[in-house]
Amino acid sequence: MQRDDGWSRGFAEPDLGYEDPPAVTLRPGTSRPGTSRPGPDRTGPAGTDDRGVITVRLDGSGAVADVSVPPNWRDKIGPRELGQALLTAANSAFSAWLVDLVEHTDLEPEASRTSRADARDAGGDPSSEVAQNLVAESVELFAQFDRDFAIYREQLAKAARVTADARGSNNRIQVTMVPGSVSLVIVDPRWATYARHTEIGAEALSAFRAAGRQLAGADPGTVALPASLARIRELAGDTAALCRELGLSGQRR
Repeated sequence: MQRDDGWSRGFAEPDLGYEDPPAVTLRPGTSRPGTSRPGPDRTGPAGTDDRGVITVRLDGSGAVADVSVPPNWRDKIGPRELGQALLTAANSAFSAWLVDLVEHTDLEPEASRTSRADARDAGGDPSSEVAQNLVAESVELFAQFDRDFAIYREQLAKAARVTADARGSNNRIQVTMVPGSVSLVIVDPRWATYARHTEIGAEALSAFRAAGRQLAGADPGTVALPASLARIRELAGDTAALCRELGLSGQRR
């Protein structure tokens, strides 16, 4: 990666006796990262790199809240491996957060647990005005379905395709993210050779947070369901009310 002058801004670099090597691009590994559970004073999960050195912790919303780099990190991780370690730790934390999210999400639609408030009773007569009005509404909803579903699918795909590319406040660490995961971390290896562990943690946290801000609102889960699809789901979610309104309550119990 070609660096601009911003890489050296704000740092007095010592003479290490060699030419400044190019920054190393580090991509995700194939091994499964380990995870650690949050302590009682934390609201989100944490993840570590494969060697358990770097820790990335999330808050309850899934945003990076802290990056912990121990003073002796170089005993186990070289400066050129730092980007991979940060990437692995962050993705480990994101994976743990998604597992927690699924485990605590109520997958049963609200409509299946409560009676539909606007449902009327056709009195067991499929030819009644109540039943015919629902049939007409349903025909119109399904006529709109293909168009609205295509729009909804494109909105979901667009939200999932958003990519954030951000740098830390001192321009030493670059993070590329998509919703729910980190795809790339680039670290300036010369800087990582002598930077304090607290500087590295702060710079990584700054980069992760900057990328997270770019992704704000890009979560596919925030895409609103079109009115026609929402109404179809509402009608199908309460079969007892649907049968009553269609005049089939006397035929299906």
